[in-house]
This record gives sequence, structure tokens and C-alpha cells, in this order.
Amino acid sequence: MDKPVVVVDTNIVVSSIFWEGNPYKIIQAGINQEIIMFTSPKMIEELKTVLKRDFHLEEQEITDIVDAFLLFSHITQPFEKVNAVKEDEKDNMVLECAVSCNANYIIS
Repeated sequence: MDKPVVVVDTNIVVSSIFWEGNPYKIIQAGINQEIIMFTSPKMIEELKTVLKRDFHLEEQEITDIVDAFLLFSHITQPFEKVNAVKEDEKDNMVLECAVSCNANYIIS
């Protein structure tokens, strides 16, 4: 059976770092290779921004978190622009990532 290809948005990643709810379980599934997780350079930059702006983490802490996330995530470079979400254009980068890697699911 093929493993599902999944794109998780920044809120899921951040929640998994600080709390042990469903987002934590999703990231654990990625770590355990039960799902194949994808991200993009834009999404990584957003993660860094949120960790610094909202949680006031030091650069080294942010680097450590991102490096750990990338140990079990694949990076894709989306080339197709998506402009489907007018209310929050940052959500389009998640869709672009999902299109790029042919994701089965987006978890937000």
C-alpha cells in the first residue's frame, strides 16, 4: 500500500512543537514514515518567521527546529502559481506545494 503524500501548514508544525494534540500525532506519523510529508522553501521561511515573531525563539533554536523538521520532510520547489485563496494569500503557498508534490492531503 502506498503511503499518503501530505502537506501540513505552518500551524500544524508549530502546534506539534509546543503541544501534544492531533498536530503532534500528525508530525509523529511523518517522523515514523507512515506518511510522506512535503514542504516548500516558502513554507520553511514562514515557519521561521512565526517561530521568531510569535514565540520569540533564538535563531539557533529556530535552526534546530527547522533542521529536525527537514529530517523527515521532503522539499519541493513549486513552479505553478496558485491564486485560489483571496482572503489569505499565504494559504496559496500551501496549495502550490500540494500541487507540486501531487499531495493526497493538505492538513491545516
